[in-house]
Amino acid sequence: MAFLKAEVVGAPLAGMQERISPRGLGAVLRLGLQDWGAIIDEEFATASWRAPGGGVIPWAPVRAFGNVAANATPLQRSGRLRGAYRAAAAGGGALTVGQSEGSVEMRINVPGGYAAVHRGGSGKLGVGDIHPLRIAVTTKMRWFLGLAKGVWLKRGTTFVEIVRRPHATTNPKIRGQFRYRMARLATGKPQPARGAA
Repeated sequence: MAFLKAEVVGAPLAGMQERISPRGLGAVLRLGLQDWGAIIDEEFATASWRAPGGGVIPWAPVRAFGNVAANATPLQRSGRLRGAYRAAAAGGGALTVGQSEGSVEMRINVPGGYAAVHRGGSGKLGVGDIHPLRIAVTTKMRWFLGLAKGVWLKRGTTFVEIVRRPHATTNPKIRGQFRYRMARLATGKPQPARGAA
């Protein structure tokens, strides 16, 4: 598993440690994690990506590949990936959030190499790459694609491309929601429910 992290709001705890309790901060971190899980679930529901710099970018549609039919919604053939993110709302799954040296970090645990393929940006949370990933064709790959997928590559084919569909990166919406929660924590105001920030 790769452990990835990104600062979401810089150092929001600077000068606040004396004014907030660990219990209160822990509750905010859990709510922030649920907020992030809700945003990622929204990405899967709309087949689009909330980019780190702002804006929403639709995912490329799914195309049939050999004997593998195109499913209607990208990245949801088995539902396991979306389910892993959804589990964050219950306090588990692929997402975690914590504090380190006065900063708040959103983290994601993914199998090695997986994020670099589908999420783009080598798996870094604040980065996403919508350009296709080029993979050099090997003899082993030719036989696998032919026998398992029914796709026999032409002799002159030297690479294949995998379309990226970035998701689960930090973005203005989650950063704004977390700042809002931190501000309410600092002033002693009650926290809104998940997704209501």
